[in-house]
Amino acid sequence: MNPLETILVIDDDPLSLRLLTGVLRGGPWQVTACSDPLEALRLMASQRFRAVVCDVDMPGSDGLDIMRSVRFQDPACAVVLVTGHAEVPEDAAAGKPDLLLHKPVDKERLRGFLTALPAQPRGG
Repeated sequence: MNPLETILVIDDDPLSLRLLTGVLRGGPWQVTACSDPLEALRLMASQRFRAVVCDVDMPGSDGLDIMRSVRFQDPACAVVLVTGHAEVPEDAAAGKPDLLLHKPVDKERLRGFLTALPAQPRGG
């Protein structure tokens, strides 16, 4: 992964957001944190992210809505969904996340997945 690439972390719960961003800080990427899923959608419309790490259950726009948006706007952007539930509802329009993690998040698995992502082509 290119060290200049940015990971967007979305979670409406302040503690979970702080924990997720804390896990990623110090890695070979920049981290942008967002507690409002609607604001995250606006950010994604104006900025390119290498990956989006998103809670599934949020008010206003859930993780599946976010994943649908990511898939439409930038199919090369990786999507990691995080859930506190045993199962994630299927949504054929959204597809499947690149990685599904259950809370508490396996920090090493998340870091390893993001580190292994190939660099995005410039200009694409």
